[in-house]
Amino acid sequence: FEALTEIQNLLSNQTYMPSMKASLIVDASNRFFTIIPSVHPHIIKDEDDLKSK
Repeated sequence: FEALTEIQNLLSNQTYMPSMKASLIVDASNRFFTIIPSVHPHIIKDEDDLKSK
């Protein structure tokens, strides 16, 4: 679940430019849903969504 930890760190980190941060979150979400298949994979974009995983 390394990808989830990375997403959590990105969500709480304010040092990245928004476009870079969004790109990194998309990448980590894709890696998570590659490891943990889902019928409807999506971008994990907030703390509530992260906690549900």
